[in-house]
Amino acid sequence: MDIQSRELGTRYLLAHTDCTTKPKSSKKASITYIISIPRATTWSWAIFTTFYKANKRLTLPSNTTCILRTVDTDTSYTVTNQTTSAVVATGRVDVLKWVATSTSWYGRKRGTWWLKNIDANEELWKPTQSIVPTALVKLQAGLRSGKRKFVAMKNITMADPLVFAYTYEIFSTIEDVSIFDEIPQVVLWYQRMQETYFLNSSESPLLHSNTKCDITVPCLRATSVGYIVPCGCSQPAVLAWCNEASKRFLIESTQNGTNRKLGKSEVRKWYKGGGQSHTKGKSKRIKNALIQVKKKLENVKIFQKCVPCALNIDQVQNCCCFNTLPFSVDPASMMSGKDQRGRDASVKIEKKRNQVRSMLQIILNLIKDGDTAVEFAAGSGYIGLVLAALRPNINVILMDQNPVSMQYARSRAMKASLNNIKCVVGDIRDFHVEGGYQIGFALHACGSASDYALDHCIQNKANYVIAPCCAGFMQNTLNDDKNIIIPTSNVIRNAGVTRDEFISLTAGADHSSHPDQAESGRTAMAMLDLDRNLRAEENGYVTKYYRMVPENCTPKNQILVGTVDGVESNGADGNGGDGNSKGDDRKIRGDFVIVNNQINCNYNNEVEREKEEEKEKETAVKTKEEEKEIQKGKERTENTDVANRKVDGKKTTKKISGCEVQ
Repeated sequence: MDIQSRELGTRYLLAHTDCTTKPKSSKKASITYIISIPRATTWSWAIFTTFYKANKRLTLPSNTTCILRTVDTDTSYTVTNQTTSAVVATGRVDVLKWVATSTSWYGRKRGTWWLKNIDANEELWKPTQSIVPTALVKLQAGLRSGKRKFVAMKNITMADPLVFAYTYEIFSTIEDVSIFDEIPQVVLWYQRMQETYFLNSSESPLLHSNTKCDITVPCLRATSVGYIVPCGCSQPAVLAWCNEASKRFLIESTQNGTNRKLGKSEVRKWYKGGGQSHTKGKSKRIKNALIQVKKKLENVKIFQKCVPCALNIDQVQNCCCFNTLPFSVDPASMMSGKDQRGRDASVKIEKKRNQVRSMLQIILNLIKDGDTAVEFAAGSGYIGLVLAALRPNINVILMDQNPVSMQYARSRAMKASLNNIKCVVGDIRDFHVEGGYQIGFALHACGSASDYALDHCIQNKANYVIAPCCAGFMQNTLNDDKNIIIPTSNVIRNAGVTRDEFISLTAGADHSSHPDQAESGRTAMAMLDLDRNLRAEENGYVTKYYRMVPENCTPKNQILVGTVDGVESNGADGNGGDGNSKGDDRKIRGDFVIVNNQINCNYNNEVEREKEEEKEKETAVKTKEEEKEIQKGKERTENTDVANRKVDGKKTTKKISGCEVQ
């Protein structure tokens, strides 16, 4: 019965339904995006190529149409929704990211760092004759590790088309292609990109229109489209030499063995392990080592030598004016944006300038025209380039085992038109200067690199100015190589400092932001620096121990100075003495030397401090005695007044009692 009633009801509804009414259309309104790009730019080709190769049309709704347009303005990078007149993206970085977003080929955010870096430092990608641009050397350093096959990761990202476009401009401009033998991994990557993805792609090669500035691309999946780039864009061509070079590199890599990574240098590491070792009870051992070593150094009366002398801040600030030097040698040319702590670049720039000034204030007074100076672990040449600009008649050699850093240094030197600079890539222990050199210096050479630089200067009888850094890395080298004799100076060893105590000092020498740890870290670093300077003195050096100014320019602000002949110019006295005295009777503040196998300590600044402290104590004692005398005088006065009042009272009473009452 229920079934019959439902069927009758359904028939009734169908009979009374107006079938002439058309159903509402579910078709959505069409959307049109206009991608406007300036003509004749490297980014224009990269953006349009990314649009096609990343299959952007397959990720947009099927009712969408994209118009690829080239315009005459230089800065107009925009993506506009023509339907709503809304600007979806603006700027070349955001436009390229919009084109590549949400595609399986490119990922979502991979390669963003490269886009921002190229946008901010485009000059690093400009071709220069007879030298590989710094950017390609940096790319080579990333590719040679074998961790990735493309620019940003193992798979292709949105950074690859852009880097490919810039690399093409470099490869097609430089005539001497033999210089690219320094970057074999980059050449192999470029050949793979042009052969597989862009220029010789078998799927759908890129074509360039000679007349159309607007290319309409429907996003309907059933419609096939050609990969046509509007006119006005760059048009990379296949480079035949790149194909030949890549084949040669592959053959060489096969001959050298499959286990060796192509382009990977064989230079040794400054330290092993890549970090500090962390074991149970380490903090306690470090603390005990500090206490024991301090006692042993105090017993032989050399612990006071661990106090560095501050440089004269006026002389430091006046030794170098960066406003009068080429901008490329200024630390500001290498720093921009914000650091990991969110601090503005201006903070880092001024700190680095003060570090460079403090080092130069000493170096400039130890060198003369015609001399050769070597900066070890130079990085991008913060000190060496400034020294070469200030003293054009000296020769400066910058050496570092990082080829990327050396490429930055070469680029900065070329921009400053410095002809007295030479850059060398290699390990300090394998480094050789034909004819020798007069002074070596290093700013924050990590770990054992400071010791390698010091030993190199001692072997070549050259003066040294070294600011050590990252002593914590030394413990890995010392633990792995038991043949290294530590402590390195006879004086420290004779004081009874053991090998394990010395290694514990290296572990605790890195400074910390915590106040307690920072103080112990500075003490441990000072003990290590004392061992280094004493080692130099045993080889005939006169040494000094300074502190950079202002002190907050870096936590690692100690500077080791050693001179072969014991003479240092007046310009580097600071609070560390005049530097003119020499011989067995020299009395230089901040100086300690070994005479007849005995330590001769002449820390006048310590003596002055002690005298001042004694004077202060004497003054305090005198003040207390005077206060006591004054207090006693007051008490005597008060007692006298009381006695007088009592006497006066008795006299008055007698008079009154003796008076006749009238």
